[in-house]
Amino acid sequence: QGSYWRSASGWSVPDPAAYPNSVLYFDLTGTEPGGTVDLKDLGSTWAQTSCESGVWTRSLLIVIDGGNVKMNGNNEVAASIVLTSRTYGEVDKGTGNPDYVGTLFANTLNLAGTFDFEL
Repeated sequence: QGSYWRSASGWSVPDPAAYPNSVLYFDLTGTEPGGTVDLKDLGSTWAQTSCESGVWTRSLLIVIDGGNVKMNGNNEVAASIVLTSRTYGEVDKGTGNPDYVGTLFANTLNLAGTFDFEL
């Protein structure tokens, strides 16, 4: 599936049609400590429609070890994001109006501006 990355940039978005239950794992501890993964490239590829039937059709788990994440752009993302570093682990809201649905584990949140966050 190509979901293990050692850099905060240059990664590709998994296709939810081919991999409906995907994991993106960023191991930045040895190669790019403190690097920021910008999730703008996800666009709305991983947006979910209403769960009225009680069943989600896909899931996305994003793990960032040793780095930070930026929620940038006008994305609609449904995922779980876990930042595992005690030193880093910041969620930064850049530009745009991201819409995020899911769980989030991080050390700090910098959510200036408009950010829609739902559980």
